[in-house]
Amino acid sequence: MQVVEFQNRRYLRNGYHRAYVLRMAGVSEMPCLYLLASRWEQVGAEAIQSPFERALLESAGAPTMGHFTNGRAVDVPVRLASRVVTLTYKEEVEFEP
Repeated sequence: MQVVEFQNRRYLRNGYHRAYVLRMAGVSEMPCLYLLASRWEQVGAEAIQSPFERALLESAGAPTMGHFTNGRAVDVPVRLASRVVTLTYKEEVEFEP
């Protein structure tokens, strides 16, 4: 797991799934590689195509692992869909006269 410190904030750069699974199992701490960044690009949010924009990550209400592991995230209903494919097969035998 990698944590990056930039301008007095810490960002999880790698290890989201591990952190989530461990937290859901009751673990509150885990070892990490702690990195110091001097530029925003070193945080790595663009490189991993984070769904969160920089303005949100730097805001007072920035998302944390607690939002996802402590029941604070908003449930999003997902519509279930299915696809029905019907195939028709016809075989004919032709004889030459």
